[in-house]
Amino acid sequence: MKPSPFDFYDYQSFKISINDNSVFPDTPGFRRATLYPKLSDTTYITSGVVNYHFSIMKTPDLKLNTTHQYELVNLGGSYGQPSIFQIRYGTDYQPNQAPGYVSDDANKLRIYFTSADDYDSVISVYAVEFKPDVFHNFAVTVDWDAETVAVGYSEGSNPLADCVAPSKYYVKAPADFSIGLTKYPTGLCENPAKGGYQEQYIDEAIIFGGVFFKDSGYLS
Repeated sequence: MKPSPFDFYDYQSFKISINDNSVFPDTPGFRRATLYPKLSDTTYITSGVVNYHFSIMKTPDLKLNTTHQYELVNLGGSYGQPSIFQIRYGTDYQPNQAPGYVSDDANKLRIYFTSADDYDSVISVYAVEFKPDVFHNFAVTVDWDAETVAVGYSEGSNPLADCVAPSKYYVKAPADFSIGLTKYPTGLCENPAKGGYQEQYIDEAIIFGGVFFKDSGYLS
């Protein structure tokens, strides 16, 4: 598996996959595989100014189903608090969505922030076409003191460039960082974590690389 531009020589990219057995007892509506960094002290990634780096690439043979919503990256508030940022792919979940519906932005990687004024309001701040055979590189910068979030992005071996300036959104510690695949159901249900429709005999995957944290301030 080819490395991302940010894996350098000592690290490698990796694949996360889901199938019919990727079910957790407390969230039977999802198909899910999630990785959390092993940190002895999580305050390192939730204080000061931190860049959260990650690169994402499609798998050519284990494709995702764009009728579903996928959560790929999340910096989420602990104990049920809102997410600070998410990366999504596919069609965003709606409880009354028609079967087979595919949204216009389903093939885009989308970054969502949570409003600082309304924690129930999740806002799409940047989207990019999820092209195959190339890594999509992100650096999300969170200033935990100023409570601002910014985004840098590049494709392939291009250098990261600012695409979302530092802006005031929901930023509260403690929080947990995770990457993986959380596949939402489709169909009518009150709680997507508990119900909804999932196809059988699935075999889907996504490739990650260059996952690391850096406390060097904003990209610019």
